[in-house]
Amino acid sequence: MSAETAEAAVCGVWIEFLDGRGNLLDQHVIDEWHGRPVPQRGDHFHMSDVVGVRRYRGLVIARHFDLQRTADGAPRMWVRLLVRVAQMPKPEAVAEFSRN
Repeated sequence: MSAETAEAAVCGVWIEFLDGRGNLLDQHVIDEWHGRPVPQRGDHFHMSDVVGVRRYRGLVIARHFDLQRTADGAPRMWVRLLVRVAQMPKPEAVAEFSRN
């Protein structure tokens, strides 16, 4: 299967965000990817429209395609992206409570 065919058939994406040393920072699954282009190795990655992913920016360092089958035998193409984060995300606000 060509890369273009695999890309066109992608139904979901598993994204792993890594720091500069290759340590895992976060993971995210997008299970409704149909019809969107898949970032290639060397592309800058930033998705402001996906909750949980929008705070990460970086460089795609690898992508791997995996053909799986549903229980009834229908093919489903998934892609795993490894993204090296350019800078650490800002910590989310933490609620503070009084001792009262």
